[in-house]
Amino acid sequence: MLMLLKEAPHRFTDLQEKTKMSNRGLSLALTRLSVEGLVERLPDGRYALTEKGKEFVEQLEAVDLLELVIREKGAKKVFDALLKLRGELRDFGERRLEA
Repeated sequence: MLMLLKEAPHRFTDLQEKTKMSNRGLSLALTRLSVEGLVERLPDGRYALTEKGKEFVEQLEAVDLLELVIREKGAKKVFDALLKLRGELRDFGERRLEA
């Protein structure tokens, strides 16, 4: 549902049709997401991601991408590359502080 809302705001009936959720299930899900500050109901009745919701979706997408890379390349290769990158970023930051 969050990915649908990332595309554009949706009406309840559109979300229900696309997710195949029951009225009650969708209502509960939207209420929980709203309480968490991820989704809001717009004045025209559509539901949309809040700024917090957009950030959350970006984090989910990053985790999905990392999972995909790990599956394709293997965990050891990815871990080694991340360690190397972390070291390079640390070195870069230290050089900038010295300048």
